[in-house]
Amino acid sequence: MKPKSIFEFSSYKSVMRHTLRQAGLRGTMSRAAEALNCQRSYLSRVIDSEIHLTPDQAFLLGKFLKWSTSERDYFTTMVEHERASDKSYREHVQIKLNEMRRAHESLTERMKRPPPRTIERQEASYFSRWQMSAIHFLTASPNFQTPETLAERLGLARSSVLVFLEQLASWGMVQHEGSRWKYLSGTFHLPKESPLVIQHHHNWRDRAILDAQLASDESLHYTNIQTVSGADIRVLKELMLNFISSCKEVLDPSQEEDVVAITCDLFRV
Repeated sequence: MKPKSIFEFSSYKSVMRHTLRQAGLRGTMSRAAEALNCQRSYLSRVIDSEIHLTPDQAFLLGKFLKWSTSERDYFTTMVEHERASDKSYREHVQIKLNEMRRAHESLTERMKRPPPRTIERQEASYFSRWQMSAIHFLTASPNFQTPETLAERLGLARSSVLVFLEQLASWGMVQHEGSRWKYLSGTFHLPKESPLVIQHHHNWRDRAILDAQLASDESLHYTNIQTVSGADIRVLKELMLNFISSCKEVLDPSQEEDVVAITCDLFRV
């Protein structure tokens, strides 16, 4: 099997043996010798005996084989390693080779990764304001499936609610049946690094501030700024994670009668 790159080799002679003799291209050895301004027989002796290429020849061979800069550097360093007579220097060069190989493997791994996720216009529109997701999930309740009931619940104009509903319907997230708009699906699963997640947090915390101004007995708003030890920050985080898990145990089987917003924050000021 043909190796993917010279970084899979630990000996420059093995690289030469593969590229000049086993690559399947006739005349490669002769053309390489011409590029290095040497005899073909000399390259054969380099491969098969204790004779070594000079650094200049290593560079010229890499240029002839049209290697990348990193490949040429790796090959030249392998030549330097095998030419070294001092043990400590040879070990030093081996460390350089290991680092070059790791750097190449890291780059290769990054290139295999899928390209950064692009933000779709649909997602950007959905998360641009809190009203969109509020209307979307309210339609799961039979109590809020008309423009009138939605407008009254959210304090919005009926015409604005209709615009949101029509947009949601065009995405296949709600369905218009007679006078009702019924919830169909929710398809967004954003990665935590998405800027839309930040926008989503921002929207609903703004909405929480509006609700706090109403001073409703049904609502609960809590903000506390206080000094705390580093160890207790971890304790508080664990308490909040347990709270979130407990909420999910209640929310998942709950019937679609109403919609609530649950926000939870813990951070160093």
